[in-house]
Amino acid sequence: MAVDYLDNPREVLINIWQSYHVGLFLLGCLGLTLLWMWAARRLFGGMWDVPSSGRARLLPLAAAVGLAAVLVPSLNLKGARVCNDRTVNEVANNGALSFFAAAWTHHLEFADFYKTMPLEEAYRRARRLTAGPEASFEAEGDSIRRRVAGDPSRPRLNVVILLEESLGSEFWGSLGRAHTLTPEMDKLAAEEGLLFTNIYACGNRTVRGMEGVLSSFPPLPGGSIVKRDLSDNVETTARVLKRDGYSTLFVYGGHGLFDSMRSYAVRNGYDRFIEQKHFAHPTFTTIWGVCDEDIFGRTIEECRELARAGRPFFATALSVSNHKPYIYPRGRIPEDPARRKREHAVKYSDFALGQFFRAARKEAFWTNTVFVVVADHGARVYGKQSIPIRSYEIPVLIVGPAVVKAPGRIGQLGSSLDVSPTVLGLIGRPYETMFFGQDLLKGRPEAGRALLNHNRDIGLLAQDRLVVLGLMQTEEFYAGDPKRVDMELVSKPADADRELEQDAIALYQVADDLYTHRLYRIDGELRPGVRLVVGALEALGAEVGIDLGRDEMGVAQEFLDAAQVCAGVQQVRGVTVPQLMRGQARVQTGDGKVLLETKLQQARRDRGRLFRPAQKDGGVAGGRQAEQFPVALNRRQGRFANRDLPLLPALAADPDKTLAPIDIVHP
Repeated sequence: MAVDYLDNPREVLINIWQSYHVGLFLLGCLGLTLLWMWAARRLFGGMWDVPSSGRARLLPLAAAVGLAAVLVPSLNLKGARVCNDRTVNEVANNGALSFFAAAWTHHLEFADFYKTMPLEEAYRRARRLTAGPEASFEAEGDSIRRRVAGDPSRPRLNVVILLEESLGSEFWGSLGRAHTLTPEMDKLAAEEGLLFTNIYACGNRTVRGMEGVLSSFPPLPGGSIVKRDLSDNVETTARVLKRDGYSTLFVYGGHGLFDSMRSYAVRNGYDRFIEQKHFAHPTFTTIWGVCDEDIFGRTIEECRELARAGRPFFATALSVSNHKPYIYPRGRIPEDPARRKREHAVKYSDFALGQFFRAARKEAFWTNTVFVVVADHGARVYGKQSIPIRSYEIPVLIVGPAVVKAPGRIGQLGSSLDVSPTVLGLIGRPYETMFFGQDLLKGRPEAGRALLNHNRDIGLLAQDRLVVLGLMQTEEFYAGDPKRVDMELVSKPADADRELEQDAIALYQVADDLYTHRLYRIDGELRPGVRLVVGALEALGAEVGIDLGRDEMGVAQEFLDAAQVCAGVQQVRGVTVPQLMRGQARVQTGDGKVLLETKLQQARRDRGRLFRPAQKDGGVAGGRQAEQFPVALNRRQGRFANRDLPLLPALAADPDKTLAPIDIVHP
């Protein structure tokens, strides 16, 4: 986790200063240092006067270097494992080595470190696991894109998701705590809410909660997709609802630069992102941002304005108060914020939520809005398992007279990934999705599952069994009900354990494949790889007719159709649209002659020259912007090429055409 926070040193350092007695600690260290220097001078001062030859000094150094070289192969990126208790193993770890191992694997290649299976088998399993009673797949093969049936005549209900910082189930009286810290939420759940009682966070950081709740995406090892560099266009709840005509809004009390939250939101479906700088006169602030009551008050104001505009809206609010140093405005709850106790910060968060719902009831949008309260993760990590699942339990509470006609409790097993599919199911309108989660109100009890991440371990929980996939292709198996007992390590996995392992491998491998090839999306501007093949076909004289507003799957299919028309291809063999977009497609004639082969993934990072048939006035043929097509046509070799890359057809352009070069730089 220390590596994860390196991108945000300001927040981290000030939080440490506010949360701990850093000054006293530094003074103590300084005092001990001075004392040791004085003692060393008195006891060992004469050792520096002993003469020593250069050879005598080099021998110990050479021995140390040689010993280090011999011991390097014994280093294990997973760290020490002296027993089956995670906490004991972490204490036994070398701190410096653990830090560098975490940094080394922060942006790891999934297939290099974790178990995999043939990609076709992985997609087959993933399709089975993501299939739903009302969903139909849009394409065969390497795709999990589905259309979920619904009634298009049903109203487009507003949606407000309150993503609560660290508000784990352990604090809720309605979820088993003897002395509740959440009286407001307990009352709301008992009187008018739908409370899900068996839900687990997919990680232990806010960005994990965001990717789970808002993107319904598995928590891959390494960094969350909120912070990764290929997340400029991924599927989110905001995108799903925007396709149905919604306005979208994200309200956050901190700085949008923190953990790339603003970048993730505005690039993936949110129209506006409100952050700390947009609160002119906050009631109270910490290093993490403005207090929860200000965040929720601003959310009410913004939702009111969106409702007046006459369009349905989707709003997400992310709170910050339930975080170290656990301080909040005085006078809201009886407890003194100067004591800086976690339990008091939880009570304040509950107070702010209660205040929000009292205000929301007075608004015109109350009757046609679905409200969701969900924690981003639990409060702290404890437990001996590699993934300490008991500390991952979180509440999900759905409120709103439009969808909750009577209070209820739902015990279906699920995770953060299932929140959005469940809400969309309550709305009941048709939609397209790439989500890995499922509708908890329509799934079979035995189909419940939770995908989890802790450090570099990833796991899958189902039917009281947990499989953990670790670095260096390792695996662990646990059994037991995590709500009642500590799950115990299984030394001899049964067939059911091995089957769960295969399901876990498939889900994470498919998620990694979709993300790294930028396929976890449905709509948006054409990717450079697709623009590349379109430009190549147009240079051959094809009438492609691309609409940049369309989704890429449709564009890729149009590419295949255009290839057949322009080159007289008798048939397209062994090519699926996802394969084409992934850069693994080959188009060939009926007699087996390769017409066009794509290797798009490399082309994203390359620079090239675009050659197009020239017009007499020196313009570019076709009336399209040349910068959109980073390809080059090498007429003598009879192929398109971007240096040594990507399109290799056996068909050349018309030799009578004049070719005009235009220099471009691939973005």
